Amino acid sequence: IWEEGKGMATVGDKATTGQRLIVQALCLSAAFLLAKGIPIELDNNVQSLPQKRGDEVSCQRVEICDKFHVCSQVCKPGTVEVPTTLKASVRTQTLLSYNESICFAQWLGTHNSGITLARGYGVMDTLFLKAIELVDRKPGLEWRTDDQLYSLTDQLNMGVRVVELDTHWVKSELRIAHCGGAHIPELDKAMKWLSKVLHHNFTFDSETLGCSPSLSGIPANEQILAIDAFKEVSAWLDANPGEFVLVFLDDEMDLETWGKVGILKQQLQLAFGNALFTPLDYQAHGGWPSVGDMIGMGKRVVVNSGADFGAEMSDLIFPKRGDIMCNWSEPDVKSFNPQDCLLGDAPTQTGQLQRMETSELMYGPINGGSQGSGLLNETTMPALAACGVNFMCPDSMSPERAAAGLWSWAVGQPRAPDSFGSYGSNKLCTLMDTTVGQRWIVGECNKASYTLCRSETREGARSHKFSLVPSGETCNNGRHPLPPVNGLENSIVFQMASAEAGMVINLNFDPLQVL
Repeated sequence: IWEEGKGMATVGDKATTGQRLIVQALCLSAAFLLAKGIPIELDNNVQSLPQKRGDEVSCQRVEICDKFHVCSQVCKPGTVEVPTTLKASVRTQTLLSYNESICFAQWLGTHNSGITLARGYGVMDTLFLKAIELVDRKPGLEWRTDDQLYSLTDQLNMGVRVVELDTHWVKSELRIAHCGGAHIPELDKAMKWLSKVLHHNFTFDSETLGCSPSLSGIPANEQILAIDAFKEVSAWLDANPGEFVLVFLDDEMDLETWGKVGILKQQLQLAFGNALFTPLDYQAHGGWPSVGDMIGMGKRVVVNSGADFGAEMSDLIFPKRGDIMCNWSEPDVKSFNPQDCLLGDAPTQTGQLQRMETSELMYGPINGGSQGSGLLNETTMPALAACGVNFMCPDSMSPERAAAGLWSWAVGQPRAPDSFGSYGSNKLCTLMDTTVGQRWIVGECNKASYTLCRSETREGARSHKFSLVPSGETCNNGRHPLPPVNGLENSIVFQMASAEAGMVINLNFDPLQVL
């Protein structure tokens, strides 16, 4: 209830403080604030709310507006500039990971990849914050409902290979929307009763709260269609032959209840077609082939679902849980033991997929995400990368944050060959110089005192077997001149090499592959 002259909204006396603030924020929508003429710091009488986050990147900025004409400055999809060295580092790591099965892959990911400001999510956040400030003037309050700043295309260009698409039935369409997990039995029971009494299949329940009504700073019917998100990923794959993407659907069982799983499958097939590696392909091959072998077969996408729709999805979509998806787990960042590369009691790189996700969403006084050392960010990601955590999926992916998830090339590397003009005819190699650290550099091959040898097939529970032989000598004991394929293996090699001061190792990776 808006109280004229008092400039405030009220709710029932029995509501908790948190409930009051959320209800007030919902009631004081953009349309209501604008209709009441509440000042929102309009720029030159245009309802434009410039985006303050993300200014550190170079891109083509455009203005997007919702149906209330609330606007924000965003990066046009596909225009974020990605440093050349980041592209080369990502390409190096993906090429190496493609020699392994998906169970041992180490890829960058993003959390709620499609809930991005670039597509209009969070545009209304400033208005919601204004509503909160009408009733709670505590300093430092934030309202953020977009997990990502940049488009799926830009995230993939930064090196992301695991995208999470929150796929829900909203406003008679499959949309990318942020909801699920509420599970309010009273509401669900009431909706079932109403459907029975009125003989109408209502597609709304407690799992839909947050999608409709939308709590993502965007009108519910402007949340993008799932098919458009699928097609955006597919278009990126078409433009980047030789790459692979894992699509994780964060969905709910109501898709099965409402008979929408068939529509989901149709849209995935329409977008990806024969590029999908399916559970039927898995059965035909007797398990997971290497990612490189899948790419060679033209299979460049795997889709798995958080909700298990059983037989109805079993020909196209993998379930998240169970043996088939490498016993997928989602450990907390705070469970990480960097000394032993453990997540809780579980070591990394054993063949169990470990996906970490953290959220930075904020709802006024209510923290909707992780905090401090529990966040995936520029501070926490380097150590996790060095231990070989499979998928790190933070909010706010940017080129800087993507670089924090690298384990291979050193900062500023690999350097282009023309920077070695004085080397004459000397061949260039990928080196690990223990006086510099465990990250790689490009240098003259004759600078290496040792060559890395590695078993071609996996012999141990956590890594290939390694040895170092003097340059010019031949690898033996079933080992070959091969590079490490993940952060943990790279750390193991560095520990071996650190036993001798000033060791320089040829890692057997041709830098010209990525330069």
